[in-house]
Amino acid sequence: MEKISRPDQLRQRLKALATIDTLLCSQWDLRYFGFNAHWAENEELGSMRNGEGDDFFVLFFREYVAIKGSSLKHKYLAGTSFVKVARQQIPKEFGAFLAEPAFSMKEATFIYWHSNSWHEVISPKRDQRGDGSAYLMQWILWDELAHARWVKEYYDVDIDPTSIAAVFSGQIIDQVLLTKFGFDGDITELIRDLAEIGYPQSLK
Repeated sequence: MEKISRPDQLRQRLKALATIDTLLCSQWDLRYFGFNAHWAENEELGSMRNGEGDDFFVLFFREYVAIKGSSLKHKYLAGTSFVKVARQQIPKEFGAFLAEPAFSMKEATFIYWHSNSWHEVISPKRDQRGDGSAYLMQWILWDELAHARWVKEYYDVDIDPTSIAAVFSGQIIDQVLLTKFGFDGDITELIRDLAEIGYPQSLK
């Protein structure tokens, strides 16, 4: 997590990933990435699910950030013992995060939190095989070229990396950018989805 030092950078990237998925796929259950800027009062939630048993959730609340991830290949790390270690190490301000049923904490193989700086919960079972975080969080670190390759592999569409870079940088979604992504879905539904993500748009 040291490569993305600021929570605002992480928030922007997660919103961008969710936006790109929304532009490319009208079926939310087939998308990898999601972002809800209105998860709860003063809370935002980013997520990734690959449909193969891997996921991560990133909760933004007040000045804090917390990440829970589950890697199917590292499921031997998960369980009540890891959750117990997390409860011992993480400050009380993160209690609601650890108790949130939607995050399925007993399936966690890695947990990070940010309070002035990044911290990590280390599972006592972790060894040289890691915990899956490097793989599952890779999209956050990719540049537009790498993400364009993944889009081609997953969605089977060719998107100009400069269009992906535009979303990464927070460019407002307008009709021109929409055309570059080949969007042919329902505009009203898209506007609603972008409002949930909290991504700016100027569509009508």
